[in-house]
Amino acid sequence: MDSFLFVKHRDLTEDLLTSICLIKASAWDYPIEEHKRWILENLKDSDIHVILEVDGNPMAYLNLVRTQVKVNNHGYVDVIGVGNVCCKSKNNGIGSRLMKVVSNYFLANDLKAILFCGQRLLTFYKSFGFMVSAIFEDGKHLLGFNLEDMPFQYEGENF
Repeated sequence: MDSFLFVKHRDLTEDLLTSICLIKASAWDYPIEEHKRWILENLKDSDIHVILEVDGNPMAYLNLVRTQVKVNNHGYVDVIGVGNVCCKSKNNGIGSRLMKVVSNYFLANDLKAILFCGQRLLTFYKSFGFMVSAIFEDGKHLLGFNLEDMPFQYEGENF
C-alpha cells in the first residue's frame, strides 16, 4: 500500500534524511554524506520533502521549493520548484505514482511549478502536464506546469 509523507525541511529527522539519501543514491552515484550535505546546505526550512512509501518502505522522493520565475510582461510570478525526483528502482510505476500525486496537488490548488530534466525524461514529465520552456547548452530542459501561456525565465538557485 502506498503512503505519501510531506515533511517540512525544518521537521526532517536524521532517520528520514538518511532514508531520503539512500533513495537519492540509487539515482545519483554520490556518497550518502554528500547527499546529506547538499540537502542541509541548499534547502530552506519551509521547503517540503515528499516521500512515497510502499508497504512502509521509502521508495521515491522529490523536494518542493518556493521560488519565482520572470514572466515576460508580468514581472515575477511565484512557482513551486520540483527537484531531486528519484526512485530506488525504475520502470515499476513508483515515480509515476509520486508525480501523479504532486501534479494533482498543483492542479487542485492552481499552483504553477517548474523543474529541470534531461532529454530522456521529457516524455515522462510531459505526461503529467509539464511543458518545455527552454533548452540549455548542456542539454538540460526547463519545464513549466500551469505556465502554458506565459513565456518565462528562471534565474534562481538549483533545487
